[in-house]
Amino acid sequence: MEFFKQENHRNLRYMNWLKKQKCVVSRKKAQVAHHIRLGTNGGQGLKPSDYFCIPLLNIYHTGGKLAVHNIGEETFLKRFNLSKEKIFIHYLSLYLKSEYKLSLKPEQEDNQTIFINKLIKLIEKNRTDEDREESKLEKIKLPSVTENEYYQKAKEAKKIKDKELRKQLKEKQQDDERLKTPKASETEYYQKAKEAKKVKDKELRQQLKEQQKLKAQSLNTKPTYQKELYEKAKEAQKDFDRQRKEQLKAKQSEYRKAQYRKLKELKK
Repeated sequence: MEFFKQENHRNLRYMNWLKKQKCVVSRKKAQVAHHIRLGTNGGQGLKPSDYFCIPLLNIYHTGGKLAVHNIGEETFLKRFNLSKEKIFIHYLSLYLKSEYKLSLKPEQEDNQTIFINKLIKLIEKNRTDEDREESKLEKIKLPSVTENEYYQKAKEAKKIKDKELRKQLKEKQQDDERLKTPKASETEYYQKAKEAKKVKDKELRQQLKEQQKLKAQSLNTKPTYQKELYEKAKEAQKDFDRQRKEQLKAKQSEYRKAQYRKLKELKK
């Protein structure tokens, strides 16, 4: 059976006994018993079973920076390398032995969850009716964790700490803003260099334009004798090309005639 299927047992006798055990973090005498909600049968507005508790000092419950109510159960368990299942097994087994002179060993096929549920079942089986009634009465008058004096102090301390952290963060952001290195495009040197580049580009474009203009003028003002030589060479090339075409045409005509004569001879 999984933890969430367990009943929300209330056992005042077990809770009072657990508070006298050693804190799971400091190993000093505990002051409170914290109900573990992570992975158990607790829910929103629903306290987990009393058997899913761990003994703690107030500083690790609500009063300190690393208190479970400040940093959350998952972070708390990882921070102090705690296994909730091993803790449950340890204290449930110890309670059975000290209060009822009973012991229970896990069977080969039992995992931690199954064994914990077996321990709970054995404790419940040995409880007296008086014990159950006392736990029910205590449940009625038991204040919620939010009404606890230590919780209220921790809550107030957390508010003050959060306010200080927000102030420090704001001051840091302001300092960063003042010390922030401006972008390259925002510096005076960059702006001057950009303006100088514009002037230089404009000068280069003007020079190129003038060079192209001079080149065009030089092409239109070539000496007369150069033009005459060019025209004569052009005409000579035309004559040469025409003669070549005529020679080629004559050779092709002569070849066709010879072929025709051969064909005619063969027919005869």
